[in-house]
Amino acid sequence: MSLIGTFADPQLNEYEIPHGKPPSFVTPGQTYRIASGATVILPCRITQPGSYVLAWKRGIAVLTAGPVKVSPDPRLRVLPSATIESPASGIGGVPELSGGGYSLELRDVKPQDAGDYICQLGTIEPKEIVHTLEVLARIHFVSHSGTVEVTQGQMVKMECRASGNPVPSVSWTRKNNVMPSGERSIQ
Repeated sequence: MSLIGTFADPQLNEYEIPHGKPPSFVTPGQTYRIASGATVILPCRITQPGSYVLAWKRGIAVLTAGPVKVSPDPRLRVLPSATIESPASGIGGVPELSGGGYSLELRDVKPQDAGDYICQLGTIEPKEIVHTLEVLARIHFVSHSGTVEVTQGQMVKMECRASGNPVPSVSWTRKNNVMPSGERSIQ
């Protein structure tokens, strides 16, 4: 079903239904790997925006509606996307500037910000792109350093735990020597 023109709502006002070619996304969904504490800008550019509303969502939470920030998070900001060119649509085949959209800026990224961010276009059948944010966290060592004295032949237990994103790999080496197993290191 295609609706073109205007219609009247007796209780409200008259509304204009967008007509012509429907908008489409120029920006593909991507995965962003960002260091904790950094700033990321998630782009969402479309062609033929007309009067359609572009919204940013995370899960069921609406973050923005058009240029308006809905989320109370002070680290979020809505940025108008750069205008894009429609090839050969201008006079004499010269590209015409059209389109637009809104990018989502997130400052001071934290590990809990990781996940999917959805840019949704409010057409009759909503269209969307998904950006996935992966937050890289510094390696954090949890170790009990100190000197342990044992007699030769006695069993000793040494522990090293580390966390981070990506998950770090831990290996053991002996200073200027090989391990009892004959290897230079153990993972």
